[in-house]
Amino acid sequence: LLLLACQGFGAYALGFAEDTEPERARMFYLRGRDYGLRILNKKNDFRKALKGSTSKLESAMSTFDKDDIPALFWTAYCWAGWINLNFTDPQALADLPRVQHIMQRVIELDESFFFGGAHLFFGTIYAARPAMLGGNIEKANMHFQKCFEFSNEKFLLPYVYYAKYYASRTFDRELYEQTLKDVIDTPDDIFPEQNLPNAIAKQKARILLAQADDLF
Repeated sequence: LLLLACQGFGAYALGFAEDTEPERARMFYLRGRDYGLRILNKKNDFRKALKGSTSKLESAMSTFDKDDIPALFWTAYCWAGWINLNFTDPQALADLPRVQHIMQRVIELDESFFFGGAHLFFGTIYAARPAMLGGNIEKANMHFQKCFEFSNEKFLLPYVYYAKYYASRTFDRELYEQTLKDVIDTPDDIFPEQNLPNAIAKQKARILLAQADDLF
């Protein structure tokens, strides 16, 4: 139940609040994160390390195994969603290394989980941040490409993020527009099991495509 609540609040924030009501999205992401942390905090080493140094947290991550992947991923997903909406908040930036350690553990245990979602996280972070704050456009592209391998051109959200963060950061308007148009033109029934996330991706693609003149 905690895992379902964590995933549900994160998914709702992304799909139905982030673009129009960012304050509500922030609240939902935090609620999702806190439900997920209630699962992860059952590991004593993790609970103790969470408020300590990032090096201690990195060490504590080794206590998680493959059974913990869903809780690790969705907790970090919600936490990252909140950070992404609060990039001007020093506390959010201070939390980012903790999320990176959690997502790195997901990659170590199963990098394909949720269509390479941990790679999508790193691709977004490396593309969104300036070089002086750890951004790296080459690493961003590498992670996005890994994510595309696992999405198999059927799960569309990674392509939206690729346009939003990578194509805009490299000032490649052609790539930006073509990627978003490809998402919009993808048949609605290409991946029936993920119809809702794909519909959300298409809606986000339309919003971003309409912003092209402002970005470029």
